[in-house]
Amino acid sequence: NQPLWWDEAEYMSMAKHFAYGLKFEFSAQRPFLFPLLAAVMFKTGLGEIGVRFFLVLVPAWLVVLISYLFVKEMFDAKIAAITALITSVSWIHLFYSMRTMTDSIGLFFGLMAFYCFWKGYINNGRRIYTLLVGLFVALSILIRMTGVLYGLIILVFLLVVDKLKFMKSKDIWLSILIGFITLSLLPLYDYVFFKDPLAFRTAYGTAALQRSLDWSLLNFV
Repeated sequence: NQPLWWDEAEYMSMAKHFAYGLKFEFSAQRPFLFPLLAAVMFKTGLGEIGVRFFLVLVPAWLVVLISYLFVKEMFDAKIAAITALITSVSWIHLFYSMRTMTDSIGLFFGLMAFYCFWKGYINNGRRIYTLLVGLFVALSILIRMTGVLYGLIILVFLLVVDKLKFMKSKDIWLSILIGFITLSLLPLYDYVFFKDPLAFRTAYGTAALQRSLDWSLLNFV
């Protein structure tokens, strides 16, 4: 029953615009998928409690499960169990599992992309896993713009480890196509709401370019 802070309130205001036509000035910095899913919660009568449970708490729990399955696929069950335990008590993961924000569900989609990539492409599993990689990367981006990092990490991994062999894989190209088709909803949304199909580009870039680099961030490293 805690009050919403700025980011949470902005997402919920977007959700109420989709659900009830509430007048609200959107920011191009916020992709549409999370508030659109939240609008479904409002329209079905589940409200903010439904958003907190189905779009935040459940994905946060699934992150622990997927971290286990992913690491088990890479190593073994013992290391996977340790990873899941660490994930389940991570302070930042617990913090965002209590906020009506995009972090938990965005992380879930990103980890699903990693899991499907490893199980399908690296371990030669069923091709459906490889095909789903592009979809999950796109969904993560539609939830939170930083989701693009999951796709970049997979691409860098392929370039470094697999060299250019992946370019001969039909499943990889089909996965990329699926991802781009899903992601095409973002410029369409931006054109409708901001009259600019690339509005998402300026949302993050403009403010950053107006300031010099904050080298103090290296202190965290």
